[in-house]
Amino acid sequence: MNYGFGRGRGVVDREIGFQGPAGRGLGHPNSGFLTRNQLDSHSRGLNYIPCSGKGDKGWGFSDPGPKMWNCAQCRAQSFMHRVECYKCSASRPAHKNIKPIKTEVCSCGCDQVVDHGSCGTEVSFYDIPMDVFVPLILPFLGVVDICALSQVEKACKSFFGSNEIWRNFFVGEKVKLFYPTKLKALTNQKVRENATNSWTHDEIGQNRCSLIVKNLTKSIPMDVYWVSGGVAKKMNKKGAIGPGVNFITATFPNHKWFCVPTEEWLKGNPCSNVGFSFIVNVLELTEHQFAKTKKLAFVRKFHEPRELKSIKNADKDYASVKGEFMKLVLNHEKLATLFRENHAKKDRMNKEVQRLSKTLKSYQRQLLEMQKKEKGVMYAQKVVKQQ
Repeated sequence: MNYGFGRGRGVVDREIGFQGPAGRGLGHPNSGFLTRNQLDSHSRGLNYIPCSGKGDKGWGFSDPGPKMWNCAQCRAQSFMHRVECYKCSASRPAHKNIKPIKTEVCSCGCDQVVDHGSCGTEVSFYDIPMDVFVPLILPFLGVVDICALSQVEKACKSFFGSNEIWRNFFVGEKVKLFYPTKLKALTNQKVRENATNSWTHDEIGQNRCSLIVKNLTKSIPMDVYWVSGGVAKKMNKKGAIGPGVNFITATFPNHKWFCVPTEEWLKGNPCSNVGFSFIVNVLELTEHQFAKTKKLAFVRKFHEPRELKSIKNADKDYASVKGEFMKLVLNHEKLATLFRENHAKKDRMNKEVQRLSKTLKSYQRQLLEMQKKEKGVMYAQKVVKQQ
């Protein structure tokens, strides 16, 4: 039996029946039963009116609403979004109240031309290709989000447990551990001393010069650091330069500087051999064209590296990248300390619960005794009143 309600399909069975008021025969207006002849004799569609069981309401016909149109050939009624009659496939008649339907390719990727952007095909979340999910959706999710989504159902566990998803977190953690080490190595890196290394503090202060760092790469953004201090060296970030951009600042002889790729760039390109350090040598100044004039400056250029060496094990093909990530994040000593602290806290809470439980039982006993005394006093008052 094809009811066809809500989707524009007609009633095609010879007879349909609905529970109606008792004592009504087949074909009676309030019987709840309609024959095929009665259905075909009307050009209007079925609308549901809640039946009260008293014969005054039921399934009946009503005037077409604004979202319906009548076929000029078979008189069947179709929903407004249909461009053809559901029954005879006749074209929808032109009418001033009927606006043209904008057709477009289905958004689900089936290449069908549809009215509302979708053919109605149900697309699962797991149908999203990894080459779309990883760069466009994954950046908005964290490790906690992925772990929570993995626990929804088995399909989620399989999808969110894939190596493609966890490799991003794994590489990000490797870079996070590598970056401070790289900064420290460049800070303490030994650089060839200048001939001005024996200059006094006054001589250094009198020979201030301009420093220009040219980033000649096509895609590597760099952070620029200045190293201050003597034995206890300290790095100070002074700025950042994008590809094809110059970094210009003032400096002094024998000052140490270094450049390193940004941490964000390293997460997408986990390499360990990009970055360099240098010491300013005022004896090697070259003429540079500034906005209006030419001045002497100490220039250093950073070219595109010939090859990129990966951070150790960052590109290794693991059977379970998720497991390797957990090894990086979870420290056994910290976990053991956390377990001990949590266990001690749990024991203290258990003792407190036991103490409070004993106190509660004591109060409950005292309450019962007070209730008994109250009943005795009330009984004595009744006896006194009766005397």
